[in-house]
Amino acid sequence: MTDRDQFEFDVFISYSSKDKAWVRGELLKRLEEAGLKAIIYFRDFTPGAASIKEMEHGVVKCRKTLLVLTPNYLESEWCEIEFRMAQTLDPANRDHRIVPLLRTECEKPLSIAALTHIDFTDGADHDLAWRQLLTALDKRPEPEPPKQPERGHWFLAHPYPMPPNFTGRLAEREMLSRWLEADPAHPLLSLRALGGFGKSALVWHWLTQDVAPAAWPRVVWWSFYEGDASFEHFLVETLQYLYGERMAVGSMSARDQLTALLQALCSGGTLLVLDGFERALRAYGGLNAAYQGDEVAAGVPPAVEDGILPPGKAIDNTSAANASAPVPPGRMPGSTAGKDACRYNDCDCLSPLAEIFLRGVATLPGIRAKVLLTTRLCPRVLEAKGAGLLQGCREEELRQMQPADAVEFFRAQGIRGTHTEIEQACEPYGYHPLSLRLLAGLIVGDFQQPGDIAAAKRLDVSGDLVQRQHHVLETAYDSLTPERQALLGRIACFRSPVKYDALKALAEADNPHPGPLPSDGRGRSAGRAGTKQPRDIVPTPDALALSRRTGEGARRAGEGSLDKDLRDLVARGLLHHDTKEGRFDLHPIVRRYAYDRLAATDRVAAHTRLRDYFAGVPQPDKVTRLKDLTPVIELYHHTVRAGQFDEACALFRDRLHGTLYFQLGAYQLIIDLLRALFPDGEDRPPRLKDERWQAWTLNSLANSYSLSGQLLRAVPLYVQCNFIREKHSNKTDLAMGLGNVAYMAQLPIGALRAAEAKLRRSIALGREVKVERREAIGHRELGLLLAYRGAWDESEKELTTALKMFEKQSYVRGQALTWAYRALRELLLLRAGGSSESRVPNSVLESARHALELEDETARTRYLHPRDFAEAHWLLGAAHRVAGQTDEAERHLHEALERCRRINDVMDEADILIDLARLRAATGASDEAQRLAEEALLITERSGYVLQCADAHLELAKLALTRGDKAAAKDHAQKARRLATCDGPPDYTYKAAYDEAGALLEQLKRD
Repeated sequence: MTDRDQFEFDVFISYSSKDKAWVRGELLKRLEEAGLKAIIYFRDFTPGAASIKEMEHGVVKCRKTLLVLTPNYLESEWCEIEFRMAQTLDPANRDHRIVPLLRTECEKPLSIAALTHIDFTDGADHDLAWRQLLTALDKRPEPEPPKQPERGHWFLAHPYPMPPNFTGRLAEREMLSRWLEADPAHPLLSLRALGGFGKSALVWHWLTQDVAPAAWPRVVWWSFYEGDASFEHFLVETLQYLYGERMAVGSMSARDQLTALLQALCSGGTLLVLDGFERALRAYGGLNAAYQGDEVAAGVPPAVEDGILPPGKAIDNTSAANASAPVPPGRMPGSTAGKDACRYNDCDCLSPLAEIFLRGVATLPGIRAKVLLTTRLCPRVLEAKGAGLLQGCREEELRQMQPADAVEFFRAQGIRGTHTEIEQACEPYGYHPLSLRLLAGLIVGDFQQPGDIAAAKRLDVSGDLVQRQHHVLETAYDSLTPERQALLGRIACFRSPVKYDALKALAEADNPHPGPLPSDGRGRSAGRAGTKQPRDIVPTPDALALSRRTGEGARRAGEGSLDKDLRDLVARGLLHHDTKEGRFDLHPIVRRYAYDRLAATDRVAAHTRLRDYFAGVPQPDKVTRLKDLTPVIELYHHTVRAGQFDEACALFRDRLHGTLYFQLGAYQLIIDLLRALFPDGEDRPPRLKDERWQAWTLNSLANSYSLSGQLLRAVPLYVQCNFIREKHSNKTDLAMGLGNVAYMAQLPIGALRAAEAKLRRSIALGREVKVERREAIGHRELGLLLAYRGAWDESEKELTTALKMFEKQSYVRGQALTWAYRALRELLLLRAGGSSESRVPNSVLESARHALELEDETARTRYLHPRDFAEAHWLLGAAHRVAGQTDEAERHLHEALERCRRINDVMDEADILIDLARLRAATGASDEAQRLAEEALLITERSGYVLQCADAHLELAKLALTRGDKAAAKDHAQKARRLATCDGPPDYTYKAAYDEAGALLEQLKRD
C-alpha cells in the first residue's frame, strides 16, 4: 500500500467564508473536474456536529490541506485552527501535507511564509499556477497538444508533431533568426546535435513562430524521417512547389532537376529546411535508423576495428582446398583504416545528387536562398580540404539545454521552486535533456513532495557527470511498481515502436483476468512464458477506441491497468507516446537500461511471448520494401533472443535471406541479423546443431561482409565455412564456397594466383557433381579474373562458355552478369591498348546495354537485384564515357552510385567513383575529379581493395601531372605500379593498371 492509499480524500480546503465566491465557484470545480476528492466545510461538515471535530476529521482524512491565503484568511480564527491542526501532523512539512495557495497579497506569518506558495494573485500566470496546484495534489493536468499555425502558402511536406510543454530555446531561436536575416555569407546552416536534443522541435517552433511569411514567402519543410522522403522525392516535390505548372518536372533528368533547383535558390525569399538529414547519410540509412544510438555521431569506433589485411598476413588456411599465397609486403600502403576512414564512409550522402546540391549551395556564387539542415552528423561533402567547412557553410552544435530553458520546462511541468532552486537541481546532470525529463518525472510523481523541486535533493548526485545521469535513470526505474517495470522491460524487448493494440493483446494473452500480473518475488512480473498467442490478432473496436482515448488524453477514471501504467510511464519521461502514429517507444538509453534490468529467465519468457505474437502476423503477399519484412525480422529477433538459434536460422534462410540479399541488397541488415547467431564470437562457429547450416551461415555472413567493404571480417568466415564443407565432403557446397572466397575476397585484394586455383577447382567440382549452374558461375568469374590478368583470349573463351551454359539453363540473371563482365573485359582491353579504339567503344556499349536489358528482364520476371543493376549502370556509364557521350555517362554513373550507396555496396562503389573522376577530368572539372578520386582511394585503402586502389592512384597521378605536380604524379604512379604487381609479372599482374602505371613512369622520366 502506498502513502496515497492510506487516505480517504485528496484535499481539505481551508479558506475564509468571505472568499467563498472564488473558492466555491472556480477552485472546487477545477479540483473535482481533475478527479480529486475534496472536503470543504460548507458542503461536507455534518450538520449539528462540533466544528472542531469536523475540522480534525477533514485534516486527518485528506492527504493534503490547501490554504487559500488572503487577508481574510489570516484574520480568521477558524482558519488558524485548521492550519495548526495540519501543522501538528507534519510540523516541518516534510511530507508536504500543507499546500499554501496565495490568492491575494497579504502579510503572512513566518510559519506560513516559510512554505513555498502557489501564486494565484492578480497578474500571476494562472495557467502555470493551475499546473503547479494540480501537480502538487498528484493530478497533473493533461497538456493540450500545441496548436499549429496556418501557413497555407508554405510547403510543409511533413508537419512535425510538437511535444507538449515546448519552452524557451530563445538563444537558439535568436541564433537561427540572425543566420536567416543577417548572415548572407552562409546560405547553408548545419544544426548538429546528438539524438534527443530537440533539434526538430526547436526548428519547427522557430519556423512557425519566428519566421515572417512576408519576408520568406517560399518555405519548404522536408523531413527525412518519413519512410518515402528520399532526396530524389525532395527534389521533385520542391521543384513542383517552386515552379508549379511552369516546369514539366517529371520529364526532366535528375541532374537537370538539380540544376533547376540551384538556379531557383539564386532568388531571395526561399527557405528550405531539411530535417533529420542524417537519414540521407550512410550511417543512418538502414532499417534501424530511427532507433540507432549516437555511437556513430559521437565517434565511437565499432566493436571490431574496420581495416585492411596487414602486409604479409595470409588470407586463408593452408589446406589443399583452401591454400593461397600470403599477401605480398606493401600490398596495401598508406592505409587510413580505423576511426577516420569509418567516419568518412558514414558521413557520405546516400545520393550523389544530395552531395552535389549541398556543395552547390555552399560554394556557388549568387545563392540568395537559405538552406537549414538538422542532423546528427555533418555531411562529409561540406568539409573543406585540410580543416573547417566550405566557405558558404556554417555549423552550430547543440550541447545542452540552456539553464533558463530548463527552468521554464520544469515550471511548465507544474514543478514549484525558485529559479535558483531549479537550476541547482539541473546543473549536476549537465542540463542533459533526457536526464532533465526523467528528473522532472521523478519530482512530479514524488510521494512525499509531488511537484516540489525540493524532491530532487533526495537523489544521489555523487560521482561524475555520466554516473549522475545514469543514477537519475536508475532512480526513475526503481521508483516504478513491479508491474510497470515489467511493462517497460517488455516494451524494451521490441526493436521498434509498438502500437497500443499489440501491448493490449500481449497483456490479455499473459493475463486474461483483470488485475496486475503476479510478482515473482524479485520485483518483476512473473508473466506466463508458455501462453500462446492466437494466430490471427485483429484489434477489436473496443481496443481501437481505447487506443484513441489513450492518444487523446482521456480521463484516468475508469481506465484499465494497462492504460494507467502507460500514462504513468509517459508522465515520468520513461516512455514516449507518438500521438500522430499511435505508437509507444523508448529512448535508446532507456531501452538499453530497461532491457538490461530483466533477468535472463524473464528475457527468454518475454521474447518467447513476442515470438508467438509475431508468428501470428500474416505474411505480405509481395515484398517490395524492407518495411514489408518488419514482422518477420521481429519474429527472427525474438526467436534468437529466446535462445532458439536453429529455429531462427531456418526462419532467416526460408523467409529473409533471398529477399534481403538478392532483391533488396540489404547487406548491413543481413550482417546485423546473422551476427546474432554468433553469441560466442565470430571466431567460433554459430550456435547451431547442424554443421551444414553452420557452414551456410558462415558463408552468408562472409558474403555480406565482403560486399560492405569488410574483407578482414569476411576471410576468416570463408575459411571456417570451407573447412566444414571439406570435412563433410560436400562437393556441391564446397564448389560454391571456393568460388565465393576467390571472387568475393581474393580477387579484390589482388591474390590472383590463389583465386584462379580456387575457381578452377570450383569448376571441376561443379562438373563432377553435375551442377551446371555452379560450373557456369565458375567459368564466368574465371573469365573476369583472366581479363584482369590480361589473358584476353582465354578470358573471352571462359565468358563465352559461361554464357552458353546460362542460355541453356534459361538463367537470365547469369546471362546479364556475363554480359556485364564482357563489357568490363572490353574496357580493360581498351585501357591496355589491345584492340582498335574505333571498335571497342561500340563493343563496350553493346555489351553493357545488353547486360542492363537482361537485368530489366530479370526484374520483370522475378525481382530487381540492386547490386547487379548498380554494376550494369556503372559499366554502361563507363561505356558512354569512352564513347564521348558525356550526358549519358553522367546519368548512368549517378544512377549506379546512388544504388550502390543505398545498399552499402562498398565493393563496387570505388569503381564508380573512379569512372566519375575520369569523366570529370575529361570535361575539365579537375577539382571535382580530384575529390572523387581521393574518395575512391580512401574506400579502397580502408577496405583492402587492391585492384581498385591501383586505379585510384592512377587517376590521381594523371590529375597531378595535369596540374604540373610531377612529384605527386610520380608518387601515385609508383604506388599504382606496386599495387598492380599483385602476384608478379609476367602472368599475374593487374595488366591494364600495371602497364598504364609503367607508361606513366616512363613519361615522367622523359620529362
